Parts: sequence; structure tokens; C-alpha cells
Amino acid sequence: MAIMGLMFATIGLSAGHAAAVTSQQLWADYVRAPDTNPNIPNCSYAGYAMGERPIPEPKVVANVRDEGATGDGKTDDLPAFNAALKKASD
Repeated sequence: MAIMGLMFATIGLSAGHAAAVTSQQLWADYVRAPDTNPNIPNCSYAGYAMGERPIPEPKVVANVRDEGATGDGKTDDLPAFNAALKKASD
């Protein structure tokens, strides 16, 4: 039997027993202890500088088009990429 509007998950109470828990209950448990919740990982600090600063724009030091890359899907642009990599590492 399906109950509309509620998502259910199960948590183990003891060997062979489980109880239905609503998504609202799971979220409330997470809010109370986000760093130790066994069901929902805390990803709030993921990303660059824990999301507190914008991602910096790196300085362009070499451009493959300046080294002769065409990007037309026919021409072998590998020499241009290699030249740009060499220029960037110098």
C-alpha cells in the first residue's frame, strides 16, 4: 500500500526489525547533528574554500589558437597543444 506525499526509509532498530521513518524525520535528525548523521552526509563544506569565496579566474598564460590550433575537427591540433603546454611551463 502506497501513501501519497510521504517518502519512507527504514532504519534498523535491532536485528531483523525496522521502523518506517519519514523524510521529514530524517531531515530533522540531520539538522540537529549534520556532522554525525548516519544517513545524510554533510556536504556543506564541499567546493573551493568551503564555498565562502568565489572561484578565482586563472591567468591565461598560453592559448592553443595562438600556437596554430584550428579546432575544425579535421586538423591535428596536437602540435599546437604541445607548444602551448611548453610555453605555459617555461
